[in-house]
Parts: sequence; C-alpha cells; structure tokens
Amino acid sequence: MEGEDVDKLTGLDSKLFGSSRIRVLKKLFEDYPPHCFVADHGLKVVGYIMARKIQDAYWIGPWVCEDSDVSRRLLETCMRSIQGKDIELRIGFPSPNEVVSTLAQKEGFKFTGRSRRMVFGPRRYHGIPQGVYGIAGPEKG
Repeated sequence: MEGEDVDKLTGLDSKLFGSSRIRVLKKLFEDYPPHCFVADHGLKVVGYIMARKIQDAYWIGPWVCEDSDVSRRLLETCMRSIQGKDIELRIGFPSPNEVVSTLAQKEGFKFTGRSRRMVFGPRRYHGIPQGVYGIAGPEKG
C-alpha cells in the first residue's frame, strides 16, 4: 500500500464496515506502512489489510474484502511481512463472516473468545459483516 491508496479505501470500507473510518485508516498506515496491503481490480479497490504491533503481538486488522480468494491472498501477504519476528498474531472478526474463521484456522490461528457488537438508538446501516475479515481492534472497530 502507498500513501495515496489510503483515500481509495474509504468507499469499500464504509460499504462493508458500515461507517467511515478514514482517520483511523490513515493513522494505521502512517504508523505501520510495511504491514498494509491493498488489492485492486483495475481502478477499483476490492480489499485491503493492515497490521500493527501491540504489546507482545501483532494485530491483523482492519481487513476488509469483497472476495474470499482475495482475502486469503491478502492474509498470506500480510503474514509474510511479519514473518520471522517469532511473535503472536491476533485477529478479531464479526461472527457472521464464517469464511474468515475457516481461513484463519487453516493458517493455524486458534479461537480464544468472543466479543459483541452492540448498538444503541435508531437502527442505521451496519455494513456487510461478511466482508469484514478483521476489525482494527476491540477499541477501534
């Protein structure tokens, strides 16, 4: 991913995540560019993945994609960028995305717990959770 790519993520991210996170995405890219990757088809962004260092691990996410095969390639690329650091990798994802659960298990990830996404107030657009393969973190969404 290059700096100018980050602005191109907002349409796909807003559509699938359900809210604009452009400020968060820009900050994550600014802090961790070697672990940020984008997939496009022509001029259209079809997926992206970011990872960041946290305490004693790397957190993979946000990871948003419209295609399960592309999501797999993004994960493999991201994991290679971290490879050799002998450190734990973590992913949090919405339970409606069953594809990521299977994919992560194939890559050797182990399930450790659940969290809930809650809403207060009028029901608004909540995105398409099947396209969210990894959240930016429990504190970021």
